[in-house]
Formats: sequence, structure tokens, C-alpha cells
Amino acid sequence: MILIVDDSPENIISLKKVLEKNDFEVDTASSGEEALKKILKKSYVLIILDVQMPGMDGFEVAEAVSGYSKAKETAIIFLSAATANVNLITRGYSSGGLDYISKPVDMNILLLKVKTFYRIYEQSRALNEMQKALREEIEFRKEAERKKDEFISIASHELKTPMTSIKGYIQLLERSLDKNDKETIRARLHKVQNQIEKLNLLIADLLDISKIESGKLKFNKQYFSFDNLLDHLIEVMQQSNPQVKIVKKGSVNGNILGDEMRIEQVIINFITNAIKYGPDG
Repeated sequence: MILIVDDSPENIISLKKVLEKNDFEVDTASSGEEALKKILKKSYVLIILDVQMPGMDGFEVAEAVSGYSKAKETAIIFLSAATANVNLITRGYSSGGLDYISKPVDMNILLLKVKTFYRIYEQSRALNEMQKALREEIEFRKEAERKKDEFISIASHELKTPMTSIKGYIQLLERSLDKNDKETIRARLHKVQNQIEKLNLLIADLLDISKIESGKLKFNKQYFSFDNLLDHLIEVMQQSNPQVKIVKKGSVNGNILGDEMRIEQVIINFITNAIKYGPDG
């Protein structure tokens, strides 16, 4: 939108008519004070501003407009009959004007300048949109990098649990092989197989990117024996950490409803942290 500021109704009417005929949206003000009130409420691409007005002159209006953050990108064209006064023209540019047209106004020149400013405005807006899109793209790369690092951290932590169990059972198997205890070997091979199945489920879970992005991992709840789970974990953790003594006190009668694999991960993390950070046992 263009704002025409002039104390002469005849000038406003003629300028408004020409600009509207060329498909420009136009608003008007008959004084500097009225113009400033409108500029505070609306956004204008261009202000055509008469220099010599009673009350606030065009230079004072331009200086006030330059202090408005809302109007910092608004172009100003001054209109003045004082074409020979170099000091006046210099003051116009120093107060924030981008161009100067002398009265009587040559409408062809005015239209040419208005179209030029509009083209510059459109190009500037397009550039700002490109910069905004680029900033958003950069932030999206940063967020993707953060999620990748988070995923790696989660994966490395989660995968340690079944791997710890598998390592422990393999160590127990080595002992059973030395004793040629086939029944124990068969039982421990079965436990290794169970851990491998858990590992497969965990990998599939971690690779489900939609769950990672939403921050939700699926819980597979079913009834299981907590005592049996704890006994097998203690056996594995004790084998992997012979330097400490892991003692179980109490028991849980019957089965509980929960995600056995997740609970197993939690308990192994507790025991691992206790071993790592509790050097006195």
C-alpha cells in the first residue's frame, strides 16, 4: 500500500487517481500528524511525502518514521516545489528519503519510480523469505544431528544389556564344557538363545524411527516370574564380575505383569552402576 501525505486536497486527488488507475492500493493523509498515526497502525511499502506542510513538515515526518521499527523498510519519496534549493534536497536524503520529485509532478516519472520501488520491495521480501527458509533448514539439520546423536546414545546403552547377559552365559558355558555337563550346557544355550531373541527385538525397536522421534518405545507387557528373572541376572552378573559378591534377599511370590526385557535392562543398569560406583561392595 502507498501512503500519500500532502496538505493540498488537489494534489492528493490527482496522485491517488493516477496510482489507483495503475492498480496500486492507496491511502492518504492531509498532515504529518495524521500520517504518523496511520503509519503506527498500518504497513506501507512507499510514502509519497510533501515537504512543505503546516505543523510537521515532511522532513520531521520522515525522521519520526525512521524511528519506527514497523516502518524501517518503508521507502519515502519527497515532493517539493523548491527544486533549486540544494540544502533542502540534502536534508531530505539525510532525514530518510530515498528519492526526490519536484512539483508540478510529472506523473510518468512518478509512476516509473513507484514501480521501481515496488520491484525492489518484492525482491527484498523474496530474499528475506529465502533467508528465513535457509535458517529453518539449518535448524532442521541441527535438530537431525541432535536426534542422531541421541539415537546413538540410546542404542549403545540399550544394546549393552542383552550383550552383557550373552557374554556371561558364554563364560558359564565354557565352564560347563570343561565339566562335560550336557544338561547344563543345553540349559545355558537355551538362555543364550533367549537373550539373542531379546537382542533382535531391541534392535527392531530402536530402528523404529517413528518411536524414537516421538520419544516412545513400545512396552510388551506379559506375566513373568520376577524371581526367575532376578536369579538368572544375578548368575550372569556374578559370572561377569567375580570381584564382587552379589546377594539376593527376599523374594516375589507369583508372576508380575510387565515388560520383562525393559525390567531386565533396569536391573542390570542398577547392578552395573552399583559395581562401578560402589567400590566397597
